[in-house]
Amino acid sequence: MNKKNALIPAVTAGGIVLCTAAFLLIISKLNFDIGVLPSESVVPCNLFFYGAVLLAAAAGAVLSGKSVREGLPANAENTERPRKNQYGAITAVGFGMLLLAFCAGAEGVKELSALTPSVFVIILNFTGAAVMCVTAFATLAVKEIKPWLGFMYSVVGVYFAMRGIVFFRARMAAVTFPEYLAECLTIIFGAVFLVMTGKMLSGNGGRHTRRGVCFWGIGAAVLPVSECFGTLIAKLFFSPEISLRIVSTANDAERAFQELCGVNAYHMAFPPYVHIALGIFAVILLTAESKINE
Repeated sequence: MNKKNALIPAVTAGGIVLCTAAFLLIISKLNFDIGVLPSESVVPCNLFFYGAVLLAAAAGAVLSGKSVREGLPANAENTERPRKNQYGAITAVGFGMLLLAFCAGAEGVKELSALTPSVFVIILNFTGAAVMCVTAFATLAVKEIKPWLGFMYSVVGVYFAMRGIVFFRARMAAVTFPEYLAECLTIIFGAVFLVMTGKMLSGNGGRHTRRGVCFWGIGAAVLPVSECFGTLIAKLFFSPEISLRIVSTANDAERAFQELCGVNAYHMAFPPYVHIALGIFAVILLTAESKINE
């Protein structure tokens, strides 16, 4: 990996650290009785957090440069088998997709025990998990990104697009609650990132596809990972008034809300498993991309 390519993981890591600090600030200012930021804190807190996300994404897009071989899949310029460093990068991407499949399946299982389970959400998660699993095992077995396999990554992006539709219907007040807004943007970044990744890996990318992958990929990595780290740190080290209001899943938050009859009943949940896995996969892909396309 040359110095320029090594900057992308560094920018991603820096964005995660900065955004984790910003999300901790949001949690510290949050009114946990109703789950919203005080009016005087809304603009500075959101500007800090989302400004850091956009700064990291934009920096990654600028530093990534144009696609080295536009319109060509990995290894299309020669008939040689991939080198060992490419095997390692492709294997890492395959295991990252397998983690994503496992977490999508876990989301489906979790939905089965929801207070009001949705058949559509259950089917969506299990179908998405199946597609991701096939994509992951194909990547691990072939150890070379063929155009048809690259296209499969775009299909995974469709799963996140459908997940976004479900989210918008269920969370109409997304802008009001900090974690809802972060999850909303995670879905958007993730869907576009995976579609553009499929475009790049299938050999249909243009001169600026790589920049797009880095921009949307860094956003998809920074948002859920920093939200997870920030929530975990607050759960472990903040005052009991805050830490006791942080629960593991959205189902737990919904149960607490119902038990308290909606009176001072807000609880903050960790990001969904599949969003955290998306962030990890994005980090892996952004790190491995330059070796895959050597």
